[in-house]
Amino acid sequence: MRKIVEDWFGLSRFSTTVKQEIVVGLATFMTMAYIIFVNPAILSSAGMPPAAVVAATCLGAAVPTLLMGCWANYPFALASGMGLNAALAVQAAQPGMSWQTMMGVVVVEGALVTVLVLTRVRERVMMAIPLNLKRAIGVSIGLFIAFLGLQQMGWVTRGTGGAFLSHGPLAARSTLVASGGGSAHDDSAGLSDARSDSGGHLGNDRVGVVFRCLSTGRKRFGETPGSLDGLAGFFGLCMEFSSVEEGLPAFLIIILIPLTQSISFGIGIGFIAYVLAQCFGGKAREVSPWLYGIAALFLASFLWEKAR
Repeated sequence: MRKIVEDWFGLSRFSTTVKQEIVVGLATFMTMAYIIFVNPAILSSAGMPPAAVVAATCLGAAVPTLLMGCWANYPFALASGMGLNAALAVQAAQPGMSWQTMMGVVVVEGALVTVLVLTRVRERVMMAIPLNLKRAIGVSIGLFIAFLGLQQMGWVTRGTGGAFLSHGPLAARSTLVASGGGSAHDDSAGLSDARSDSGGHLGNDRVGVVFRCLSTGRKRFGETPGSLDGLAGFFGLCMEFSSVEEGLPAFLIIILIPLTQSISFGIGIGFIAYVLAQCFGGKAREVSPWLYGIAALFLASFLWEKAR
């Protein structure tokens, strides 16, 4: 059995062992395990049954991760995307909307993503997005998740007297418990990713965030599907802000996603701003045609929403 595993994942090629990969897999699980508690807390606010969400969260992480490792043979673990789940919960709370409807929408979305992967359109789109914007999206979603966590902990609340936000009652028992680490509530790689999106929604959960596996305590990052390769390091330190063409779109993405609590809105404004900045800066030819198309679709979406 050990030899089968070593041959399948090519462990000797990366100077690692089955034992080491198991340890790293456990470290990855500990990194991701917060979803088991946080995901139900967020989605239950939309009316979804907490017990079902817990089961879907676990299955929605285990199945696509197995596909990613055993089929695509990539060191990526997939789990629920907290920011996206929060966006779903907000949309489900809108008048005339229900969480059942939102689940149907995202199942269709997952199926469409699968088609885009099979036709390699997704790959072209990802290659068309500048690295600086990709990093800005990662940073912004991280801030969004942190912002949601602060709300759940009671550190941030709705403001009064015209203020949008304010600090919460930091001496309250629930806030203190949450701050100490407890709960603030009393009560092929791309195809694997896409299938996790669709399959996760069929299980009443939102899946699709990828954790690259990194080996804790090792000088060398892991290279096989059981290893842990990086918490992606401080993306903000690697971003380009020296020019308006690069810095302004990135800044808009970083600030708008957490403040508007809309991932699509922040990304859309950032992409539109990037295209406009490049055009006004005399660099229109350096922009990918795919990015022009994506920005145009976002602009059409915003205009259509305003006209409704």
